[in-house]
Amino acid sequence: MIRHLLLIVFLLASPLLADTWISGEVIMEQAYNALEIPQEALDVRYRPAGINVEDGQRTWSTEVVNGPESNSPRVRVRLEIDGDLRQSWIVGFARRRTVLCYVTPKDLIPGKLIDVEQLELVEKYWDGHGQPITDREDLLGRQSRRYLEAGSILNKRDLILRPVISRGDTVVVNLNQDNLNLSFEGVAKRPGYPGRVLPVTTPAGKTFDVWVDYKGNIRPVEDS
Repeated sequence: MIRHLLLIVFLLASPLLADTWISGEVIMEQAYNALEIPQEALDVRYRPAGINVEDGQRTWSTEVVNGPESNSPRVRVRLEIDGDLRQSWIVGFARRRTVLCYVTPKDLIPGKLIDVEQLELVEKYWDGHGQPITDREDLLGRQSRRYLEAGSILNKRDLILRPVISRGDTVVVNLNQDNLNLSFEGVAKRPGYPGRVLPVTTPAGKTFDVWVDYKGNIRPVEDS
């Protein structure tokens, strides 16, 4: 019994068990450095798992198997411990293509109308998911479904057309007739969507159409 306890104590104290965990991200960093290609330009096809290694002098080396000009670059990553090969990995990538699309100039919160005037077409690396918006008309009157960070590609699935005025809401109508500015209140007869005509009823019971612009403002139909 005593002999077994001594053996357990010896094994626990042995330097052979003093392993260090090397994560897959550390290995990936070696592969990225070897290719010298921006990370956002690549999708990872083969991602290495982490590994426990014993203490010792670590030496990393890399070899580009398929060059940076390839659509499927690959890198061999080697790790030596005290001069002996400990592990070798093949990290595989796929190049992303670029698209000319609209991106968010700043953080976009859910439910906020897209201000098209602040957007511009930008060439971005695309991961192949969703439908990047390339036509300005697809943005008019749209709101964000979810939080989007600045610089995010605007996808059709991220945007939605919702009413900015509810049925029964009181709206203020400003008209300019014969160089006279007229302002009065009316009640929306149905939900008002950006870029669409909205019928409004005045307190006198008269109904006429106004236009909801792409920023949610009420304007004369002539301005549409």
